[in-house]
Amino acid sequence: MRSSLLVAPLLIAVLLSTPLPIFAQDESEEPVGWSGAAEGTFVFTGGNSDATSVGFRLELGRDLLGGSLALEGGGIRVSTGIRTRTAVGTVDLFALREETVTSLTAENYHARVRFERALDDALLWYVGGGWDPQPLRRHRQPLRGGCGPQPPVARRGGWLLLPH
Repeated sequence: MRSSLLVAPLLIAVLLSTPLPIFAQDESEEPVGWSGAAEGTFVFTGGNSDATSVGFRLELGRDLLGGSLALEGGGIRVSTGIRTRTAVGTVDLFALREETVTSLTAENYHARVRFERALDDALLWYVGGGWDPQPLRRHRQPLRGGCGPQPPVARRGGWLLLPH
């Protein structure tokens, strides 16, 4: 009896986490116009202390002027709180007082744009820029560009996936 109580939730978890091919997108489909992906995250933990994390990310892309344009933005914000409970009054007659002190632990936001175009099978050029409000970051590159040999690439639809 006890083993069947453990097997049923395990079996359900495995079935729910298994990808099904009927929900997959056709790989031969070419992107038309803009294509993109978005993700959002929210994590909360609680107890004597609590932590909250909120994040988002957005990627957009489009074939444009014989090349590809990519836009990306995102951010994350983490805050923590410490809860203190104290009893005020006498042993027989008291009231519980609860106080929570919350502070911002981490915060990071960014936005980037990049246009790349292959000049031929072996040569690529790109130009890009970004916004990253981290004043202490050593390698800030708000504007960048370059031309050089193409690295080995992977293709997804009509998009070139290049290392940044």
